[in-house]
Amino acid sequence: MAFTELTDASVRTMKPKEAIYRVGDSNLKGLGVVVYPTGKKTFNWKGRVNGAVKTYTLGNHPAHSVEDVRQLAQSILLGKLRGIDAALHDHTLPISPMIHETRTCDWAFAKYMEQEGGLRKSAAEKWRIYRKEVQPAIGHKSIYHIRYDDIAEIVQKKFTTAPIMSNNMVSLMKRYFRWCVTKGRHVTKLEVNPISDVMKLASPSERERYLDDYELSILLSLSLANQLEISRSQATRLLRDVPMFVAVVVNAHEPSWKDGLVTHGIQYMVARSFRSPAGDVAVELDGELYATRENLGFGTFSATDSAIRLPLTCLLADGTLQVESPGGALADWRVQRDGVHTWIVKVHGRSDIPDQSRVQIIRSNGQRVSMRVTN
Repeated sequence: MAFTELTDASVRTMKPKEAIYRVGDSNLKGLGVVVYPTGKKTFNWKGRVNGAVKTYTLGNHPAHSVEDVRQLAQSILLGKLRGIDAALHDHTLPISPMIHETRTCDWAFAKYMEQEGGLRKSAAEKWRIYRKEVQPAIGHKSIYHIRYDDIAEIVQKKFTTAPIMSNNMVSLMKRYFRWCVTKGRHVTKLEVNPISDVMKLASPSERERYLDDYELSILLSLSLANQLEISRSQATRLLRDVPMFVAVVVNAHEPSWKDGLVTHGIQYMVARSFRSPAGDVAVELDGELYATRENLGFGTFSATDSAIRLPLTCLLADGTLQVESPGGALADWRVQRDGVHTWIVKVHGRSDIPDQSRVQIIRSNGQRVSMRVTN
């Protein structure tokens, strides 16, 4: 093993080799630095304590300076003379002042985003909140000097102008500092979470909101898939292709309900269940439910021919009829068959249906025929 006077400059010049090697300090017996093939450099002290060979890891370079580890090694030597084993006592090495100044809140947040927060879709929003709300106040401060009051002051100031944003800021900072003291502690060396007691100041308010068509389709498809025990894609296709209507089934007759529902075109039926002493069950139905719309088939629209090609089994009879377009306008279409397909051809003018669209033909209970583009 080689010996040299250990200084920060000499340690920096030590190059990694294919194998681990150790360089001892010529000024303090037992002190040395281990250089790994990866370039990592670790200080340790090695010697006999109470007759047994002991090795104590003192810290890594450059996080800890040579002066820091030399002081710690000297305290181990003093303990050795008294027969004290340093492993049984707390010899935690403080972080050097140089590291204190360079490990700012900006530095730690960048590490957090690199290893944790930046892996999610909300990464851009996290950076936006941090740069706008947090960085101007404490971005330059050492993470070891940030206190509860520093963050509470930022949150309180933001709460007066934007209460909800102050809550978003607290959520972000809680995740950030929780990472610093848990998953990222090996990087930050931070031991105390300064925001652990900071609370959200804005109370959540209820907001009336309606689902849009896309959100409603997702909700219905999930519910349908669960009830029918089919896949989500099958449920989505069922909702897309099968005409839907609303019906209400109750277990007791209520005239006001019936009048109100019928006014809105909603079907109403009463179903009562009875059980005999012997356990037999009987059901009594008052009213009936019927399909308000009927699917006549699906076809592909050709803009060149202004025609829709459907299977030969389409339920429409040959001849001319009025059809309601997807836009709501009525026009004359002619139904004809060629022995292979059923064709619905626009009699006059061009249709506004996009070329090669998938079109559903629907007949309502009043016998009106309409078209619906399904893709």
